[in-house]
Amino acid sequence: VFSCSKNSRKSAIIRGALNQLITTLKNLLALVGVARRGGDLKAVADLVDSLIDSPQMAECLRRCREQAGGAAMIDGRYPPFQPDMQVLECLPEGSLGRSYAELMVSRGYDPEFFRPRPLLSDAHWLTQRIATTHDIHHVVCGFGTTPEGESRFGWRSPPAKSAFPPM
Repeated sequence: VFSCSKNSRKSAIIRGALNQLITTLKNLLALVGVARRGGDLKAVADLVDSLIDSPQMAECLRRCREQAGGAAMIDGRYPPFQPDMQVLECLPEGSLGRSYAELMVSRGYDPEFFRPRPLLSDAHWLTQRIATTHDIHHVVCGFGTTPEGESRFGWRSPPAKSAFPPM
């Protein structure tokens, strides 16, 4: 009986490792897709969606819940950001809203560029929240929307911080 139990544990460990390897390979393929398609938004959304049920997302959710107000925001499913460019453009010069509108209008960006996702879980909600607030972070952090600015911002996003925690 003991050896059977020992074999079952080994099998479970091997299955878990194989599942993690398969998930990692899928994520890597999605990342390659982003690179091949030059950062195409569909490829980026595919990569983001591949992380929804990942250990990295679980860690991201854990960290977000630890932040002041984070658990209440996740549990309450605070609605995603829905900017009205006409209203934001009328705000005082130098304000966050006006600066955001100026960025979006000057670049010809669609403020609703993100892939709509059903809010089936906390991970889906957080993914949508991050997608809908992405560009405002460029204004807040001062990172441009060039590939370099995107990569600087991307490595500071909650999923990236969870996937690559500080050492």
